Amino acid sequence: RSTWIPNASERIAKIHQENYERQTFDDPLGIAFQQTFGVGLSLDFDHDTKLSKDEEPSVHRLRARAAKSLIKSYNSIPGEMKKQVKCIEDDKQREIEYMRMVQEERDEVVRTARELLTLLPTNAPAPEGKDLDIWSMRQSEASKFDLVSLPWLKDDEGKGNNED
Repeated sequence: RSTWIPNASERIAKIHQENYERQTFDDPLGIAFQQTFGVGLSLDFDHDTKLSKDEEPSVHRLRARAAKSLIKSYNSIPGEMKKQVKCIEDDKQREIEYMRMVQEERDEVVRTARELLTLLPTNAPAPEGKDLDIWSMRQSEASKFDLVSLPWLKDDEGKGNNED
């Protein structure tokens, strides 16, 4: 878990960057998260549909909500900090304090955003409407270790990624 999550995130971040550069927005929330924080998360599932009265949100939906909130918080920091430094009369000092506060607040939001990687549901079902992405699992670092010898992680010839 300590290596495959960062490796998977890096792979997804590269995909999001390529999609951003091509202006292909298949996963707009995932791309926005990657562009804001440099963290690759796949959020290309329905997370906006209103839940029924008795329905509990899935862990995937909660993660998407957290991602949206973090992006919004990150982007609102400059405006909030401008309000807080208005009382500083010296222009140069006001600008220095403003920059310090923005950086400090944004650093905290970035740390929180990176923590979303620790909340990845490794035993949860795929998001509603999505199939389990076996190909990604085959490419992950986890398949290089003997601890993952599940039949669906083998290629068409019956070999795992750790076999020659």
